[in-house]
Amino acid sequence: MHALLRISRGIDAFTDWVGRQTGWIVTLLIIIGFLNVVARYFGRFVGLRLTSNVIIEAQWYMFSVLFFLGFAYVLRHNPVSYTHLKEQLEQWALSNERVQAFIEGKSIRKVIVVPGKLVNVVV
Repeated sequence: MHALLRISRGIDAFTDWVGRQTGWIVTLLIIIGFLNVVARYFGRFVGLRLTSNVIIEAQWYMFSVLFFLGFAYVLRHNPVSYTHLKEQLEQWALSNERVQAFIEGKSIRKVIVVPGKLVNVVV
């Protein structure tokens, strides 16, 4: 069991390291995109073609690498799960004035959440 936990921590550390490194890809994408737009409009102004599809393709390839390498980091540090969504919806429903009027003075037995459909409060 300890070996598996050590492996899991190693994977988490590697994911964090890779996620931090992908920040440079974002910076590079912004710079290349900006230069591509400037070159395109300046080229139109002077009558030359100063940009190429190679630059646009490079942006897409870098975006793919960014998504591939950074997605695990995002999921690790910004969890989007049913339980998180359920808690938010439950909290929102219970803080609603109309719901509070109906449950006033009653004890809540259960809260049923179906995301995108309903929040049912059983009293």
